[in-house]
Amino acid sequence: MTDYDQYRDRYTEELDRAVSFAGTDHDFFTLAKAEELVRIAERHLGDPAKLDALDVGCGVGLTDRHLSGRFRSLTGTDVSPGVLETAARSNPGVRYE
Repeated sequence: MTDYDQYRDRYTEELDRAVSFAGTDHDFFTLAKAEELVRIAERHLGDPAKLDALDVGCGVGLTDRHLSGRFRSLTGTDVSPGVLETAARSNPGVRYE
């Protein structure tokens, strides 16, 4: 198993550990992040449904599941091929590179 595979397999566990101080899990923060990104896009760029979005450092696609379908297109990218495979399985409407 490569370091990338281990990272992919531990991603949500490590994220939950990092945010445990707040007494909630990662989904609370990923949803809040996605909602804020959509609000910012709308405020500064117009209707998100007419925009192409890029999620740099998308990890396993946790935020993308809340963004998918809200932009004209969504592409995720990350340095770890393993997390991109996981993201693609979880978010079939998103392109991962």
